[in-house]
Amino acid sequence: MNKRVLYSTSSIMTPDKYGEMSKLFISNILSGVFLIDVILIIFLLIVKLPFTYSIILIVLFNIISYVFINNNIFNISRNYYINKMNKLNLSLENESKIDFYEDHLVSRGIPAIKEIYYKEINHVIQTDSSIYLKCSKYNVIVLLEKDKCSRELIEFIENRFFH
Repeated sequence: MNKRVLYSTSSIMTPDKYGEMSKLFISNILSGVFLIDVILIIFLLIVKLPFTYSIILIVLFNIISYVFINNNIFNISRNYYINKMNKLNLSLENESKIDFYEDHLVSRGIPAIKEIYYKEINHVIQTDSSIYLKCSKYNVIVLLEKDKCSRELIEFIENRFFH
């Protein structure tokens, strides 16, 4: 069966866009804090610290972690992206072409081409200027810049993921 492209668009990832995207998907980073919480609880049980002190330490750790991550995620992510692109000898501005089919999309960019079925997309965030499609299976977030998308494509995405 010949699959035809329903919609096409392109987007350009930059260090600043990567930083903004990371701020939106901060839950991934905070899940790491949860893992550290578990380790901290085990440690506190081993050293037999009184319950009240243990709770205070865990709450303080979480507040400090959240504030640090929330205030620094943009710069940390931006620098990560820059270092990654430099190691791969790639431009800091990478364009991707995204084709939408009936049941999947194909993102063609540097350094990879990804075919993602819509059922594999597990998180979608829409802002005033962008739509982000996250596929944890491949550890990929597809950036769609609304000003480069047709109204029909935006409606297709909204109907597919928000209804």
